[in-house]
Amino acid sequence: MCSYPKPARIRDDTLRAEVKAQGCAVNNRDCAGPVDPHHVKTRGAGGDDTRENLMPLCRWHHIEAGMLGVLTFIEKYGLGYCRERGRWIRKR
Repeated sequence: MCSYPKPARIRDDTLRAEVKAQGCAVNNRDCAGPVDPHHVKTRGAGGDDTRENLMPLCRWHHIEAGMLGVLTFIEKYGLGYCRERGRWIRKR
């Protein structure tokens, strides 16, 4: 069996700090607790630290996204990435 090396992770700590400062994408600043960047495409699947791939979520919503799966979570809350604003927003 052939094994392939995992690609080196590109980590942008400045971008991650900016994403954390945005507030939870679901309820903006109304969620309690710290905000963590949630990878839409997981690092294990090759997702990088880019604005489009990092969704700011409070701990509660971060756990929920992991339990539901990110596509179901995005659909449930009507989230989408807004290129003009450079951030994840609720579309409805």
